[in-house]
This record gives sequence, structure tokens and C-alpha cells, in this order.
Amino acid sequence: MHLIGHCSPLVVNNIIHGLAAKYTCSNVFIGGSTVEQQRTVDIGSASYLNNVTIIVNRTDSSVIAYTKGSTIRKAIYRPGLGATLISDYAERQIRSQRFNLPSPPNINQDYIPWPMGDKIVDHSYPSNVNRTALENAIDSLFIETNPKLPIRTHAVVVVYDGKIIGEKYASGFSKKSKILGMSMTKSITGTLMGILVQQKGLNIDEPAPVPEWNNINDSRHFITIRNLLQQTSGLNWNEPYSEHSDVLRMLFMTGDMGHYTASLPLKDKPGSQFVYSSGNTNILSRIIRHQLDWIDQSIASSDGYGGGRYGFQFYLNKPANKNTTNRRFPNVPTDTYYAVGAQGQDVFIIPSEKLVVARLGATTAADYEWGADEFLQAVINSIE
Repeated sequence: MHLIGHCSPLVVNNIIHGLAAKYTCSNVFIGGSTVEQQRTVDIGSASYLNNVTIIVNRTDSSVIAYTKGSTIRKAIYRPGLGATLISDYAERQIRSQRFNLPSPPNINQDYIPWPMGDKIVDHSYPSNVNRTALENAIDSLFIETNPKLPIRTHAVVVVYDGKIIGEKYASGFSKKSKILGMSMTKSITGTLMGILVQQKGLNIDEPAPVPEWNNINDSRHFITIRNLLQQTSGLNWNEPYSEHSDVLRMLFMTGDMGHYTASLPLKDKPGSQFVYSSGNTNILSRIIRHQLDWIDQSIASSDGYGGGRYGFQFYLNKPANKNTTNRRFPNVPTDTYYAVGAQGQDVFIIPSEKLVVARLGATTAADYEWGADEFLQAVINSIE
């Protein structure tokens, strides 16, 4: 994550301390890591955390972060709900919230066959896979060739035709590790919305059930769930991490992220302009929660928007025009769709090759570049 450099020191510190508190709370109480690992590995040795004091309180499952003489930010962990950064709601108010959460299953995943669990039943290896070539490709992601721009791969898993054929983890990580998914969660949200449509009959082409837009005279009233899924809501949103960033204000200075985004004015006609927005996804998350009273149990292209390369919260490896080489990953099939998160959290689904490839890490290079195109090509080439 590249933080802003043009805001007032007070605002910058507020955001940085909020980021440190929230991420540490998630990594420590969910991921099981330490503050030191958080500083050096989990967030990729982020320099803006060097002078931040981070204190973990295991008694009340909280984390505070601050620098001397500046704003103190606090995040709290609640079982089943994750880590919450305290912003404009009091801690007591947040802790008093009650949700209809499903009971966690008392199941040892080591005894459940993969993919529902961790037990590998079939240990055979596909005869058409060049195992050495595949392992060499995977190993290459754990070799740092540029000390100034390390890619910091944490984990790689390659699934072919329903079978794990390649898997590797960096020191300190394993198949049990819980790693921040960042914006990959958008793709999970889109999938959950698909389940909601299937099971509850929700119509994604009707006005979205957003209380702030109930008035038919409100120009936002006609924003649909499809618009939110395709990032074409038309809301006046600024995603880049800059001086006037809505995403920074929403994530680190606002208690109700769905309400913050839903309260923004309309800039464009819904459905007319693609604008990538983490705010749209938070509105979708709120809709899902309200529709289901929490999650119990249980991909289409936005043609013309985002160059036709963004689906229902998934990215598509489609060309922006008839030039088939003009796509994000030119060496990877056009039917590829993928979930993307900051710092190189990626899951690629390639139906034509029967492949699913996951790569997680803490890459801080520009565009979180870690060599995905070349790696995916090498994986595909290892299969005859």
C-alpha cells in the first residue's frame, strides 16, 4: 500500500496509526503472527511503520498504535467478527453489538478430504505434468533478484484438474497460515452475492436495497446491485491513495463504511462509467448482511466498462479491444479470471487449462508486480 504524502501530518498519522492497529490486530489475533513478523514480513517492511509504537493487549484482544505526541488508534478483535478499527463509534458501543453468528463447526480439517479439508487422499501425480519444470517455476517466486524491490512471496498453490500439483511456503508460513486477502475479498463478496441471488431470488437489476437511496426523487435511487458489482455505480468516489482519497477516509477514519459510501453524491449516470471503488463493495457487503442477518451457510463481464476487463468483482483477462494481445496478461488464456488484493494477493482461475493458481505475499513494488504473467505461462507450459 502506498500512502499519501500531501495530507496534513495529523491526517497522515491518523491513517498510518489506524492501518498499523487494524493490520496488527488481524495478523496477531487471526493470523497468529507476532508484531515483529508483522513489521518485517506481513506488511513487507513498510517504512512508514518504523517509528510507530504498537502494543498488543491479549487480555482484551486489542492493539493500539501511536507515535510520541500524536494520535492513538485502537483496534479490537471479536471472535467471529474479526478485527475492527475504532473510529467514530465508541469502543463500548462496538463491543455491545450482537449478531446472529453461526456456531463454528467443531471439525478437525486434517481428517476431512481436500478441498473441503486438508487431508490429501489421492497422492498420485498427473503423468502429463512436468514436475521439475513446475517446481522450478514455483521456486523462482521465492528468489529475490532485486534487493530494492523484493517480491516477498509468502505462499503459492497450484491446482490442476482438481488436484494440488504444486505448493510452497516461505519461512514462517504454512498451509495453516491465515493471510490478509486485501481486495481479493471483493471477489468473495461477488460470489456471496451470486449465492444470495440464487437462494433468495434477489434481482440485481432492480434498485439496490440501500436505505440512503430510498427516496425515488434521489438520483441514486436507481443504482442497481449490478452497477455495484460492475463498479459502475456512478458515485463520486476517489480510490487512489492520495490527498483526497475516499478509500483512506472510509477504511481508517469512518466507523460505518457502507453508510459513508452510500452517502456520497452521484457523479455519473449509473451504469455509464467504470470507476474502481472499494466503497461499492462495502455497500454490497452491507446488503448481504442485511439480507441474511449475517452469512449462515451456504461471473459476468461488465462489457464496455473497465475496458470489458472487470466482471462481478473479478478481473477478466480480456482484451480492451479487438487486439487480443492488449490484455493484462498476454501470455495467459483470455478465459482467465482472477481475484486481486494489494501487495500481490492473487488467485487465478483458468478454465481452459483446468488450473487454479494462488499466490500470496507482501510485494510493495509498483502495481505490486511479482512476475505473474511469466509465472503463469511457465505453469501452463509445464503441463503437456
